[in-house]
Amino acid sequence: MIGLLNQYLLDNHEVLLPGLGLIRTEQLPAQYDIAGRIFESPSLQMKWQSPDEEPSFALQKLLGFVAQQMDISEEEAYSRYQLLKEELQKKLETEGRIDWIPLGVFEKDESGLYFSGPLSFNDGFDVLEADRVIRQGATHAMKVGDTETTNTAMEALLAEESHEEDHWWILPLVIALVAIVIIVWKRFSAQ
Repeated sequence: MIGLLNQYLLDNHEVLLPGLGLIRTEQLPAQYDIAGRIFESPSLQMKWQSPDEEPSFALQKLLGFVAQQMDISEEEAYSRYQLLKEELQKKLETEGRIDWIPLGVFEKDESGLYFSGPLSFNDGFDVLEADRVIRQGATHAMKVGDTETTNTAMEALLAEESHEEDHWWILPLVIALVAIVIIVWKRFSAQ
């Protein structure tokens, strides 16, 4: 029965564990780490609601799934679900702990029921290195500000601007030459 509940969780992203609460999973997309230049694989994030919070859950759908998988009636599936609930509650009372593989551990003490487990599961893919590929001479579309352009048009624009900036030194040179001529002329005219 525990294996069926785990399967139901994977298929439907939530399952009401008998006497332990509701487990929900949320699919997180792959993440890109810019500094590390890697893609982290997609993962499932788990959230637990204690049975005291009265989670809203369609138990009838779960019982239908169990009945279909075990080839029994829904009434029989419900009675097996209740038996599992009683067994789990007895185990919590006697041992104070239930190891629910692969979800985590449920522990009970004087203050209540606690769940500790992995916050997320990755889907088994390794981390993927992602270095930027720069191809010389290839044209691609790009956006500069609010203007759509290509990389070759942008290179041409930047080349024109840099060509205009190559003559900045002429004006200071002319001023320096005029200053030298004035200094030399003043020196010789004073003699």
